[in-house]
Amino acid sequence: MRALIENVCGGNIEIIKRPASFIVKNKDEGARTIERLIVLPPKGYTADTPTQTNSHDEAERATIEIKGGVRPDKNGFSTLKHCLLVASFNKESGFSDLDKPYMTYSADLKSTPGLFTEFHSAGESPFTVVKPNGYGFYHNLVNVTDDWLVLKLNKRLRLQKGVELDPFLENLTDKQAKAVSTLHDNILADGDALFKKYPDLVDEVASMPPQTILPALGEMLFVYDSGKHEACSVFALILKIGKLHMDKTKEFLTDALEKNAIPAYYGEQLIGKLMKHRQGLESSGDSPEFG
Repeated sequence: MRALIENVCGGNIEIIKRPASFIVKNKDEGARTIERLIVLPPKGYTADTPTQTNSHDEAERATIEIKGGVRPDKNGFSTLKHCLLVASFNKESGFSDLDKPYMTYSADLKSTPGLFTEFHSAGESPFTVVKPNGYGFYHNLVNVTDDWLVLKLNKRLRLQKGVELDPFLENLTDKQAKAVSTLHDNILADGDALFKKYPDLVDEVASMPPQTILPALGEMLFVYDSGKHEACSVFALILKIGKLHMDKTKEFLTDALEKNAIPAYYGEQLIGKLMKHRQGLESSGDSPEFG
């Protein structure tokens, strides 16, 4: 395992802890094609819950190689059969509810429309989990064994610009600009752990007038994905604002999409979620607060 880490990630490594997995990467990675290791504990998974699929807008293509199981009493990797479940949806699978940033599926794997499932074994040739045509856009990798499982990820990132936040801070008050800058720094450092670690900061930013904060958040959607779900954190915060200010948020997103000022996938998904939420409120007889 030590030799594999050095070979794939080099000597300057970073370990990112997810809810039920670990990502081992080079701390200074920055190339368009990257390699990482994913370590899954027994029954572990790469999403936030066992029946959730995370979106991967950042990936143009991604492949997985199962290195095998790790056992304390054995040198090398154990060859495990049918050890990894890949559960996925394509890019056109629709929109989840406003309060669910990701697509979810039934634990029986059979009653969810549009869900693709495959089981893979250690020793297989690398297999593709994300394709440019949208295949595997939402997916979850699940260790179905009682062993620790090691995966090698090879991912080619989409070409996109980086975040240039300073121009979006110029029209803010000093207090607002400081809060937005701090938010950006914390997203880079902690990813989606932001919501648990800094709830007061999240509430402060979300309470700003939408016309003030949305342009800066839209720019943050271009953040580099290091494995901490950075862009998804921004996405969730825009959803939070959209639930309070539906019309203004939709207007901003529509205009930003036309100007290519936000990544297309996130803009389309955000608008779709807002419209689905609005339809649900109207059909239930509730009076949504648009504004």
